Amino acid sequence: MSATPHPKNRAPRRLLAAAAGLATVGALVAAPSLGVVPSPDLSPGMIEEHPLLAYAHDVPILRRYWRHVFGLRLEREPALTAPDLR
Repeated sequence: MSATPHPKNRAPRRLLAAAAGLATVGALVAAPSLGVVPSPDLSPGMIEEHPLLAYAHDVPILRRYWRHVFGLRLEREPALTAPDLR
């Protein structure tokens, strides 16, 4: 004997519609006094002397940004971490 209920006795299946979530937009910012000029040609070497600020010491957002924008692994640690950057 099968443990599967008769189709008329099964609970109705409900499908959940899904859509793509929101994309995160990142931007690299610097004080004007640092002389970093926004440019498509900007490279990590051009900003390596400037400190990084992150919300966590393991820099998850910066690591993703670095990989996506520069195509490189971020090898630096933040100079300062601030748990809430709002």
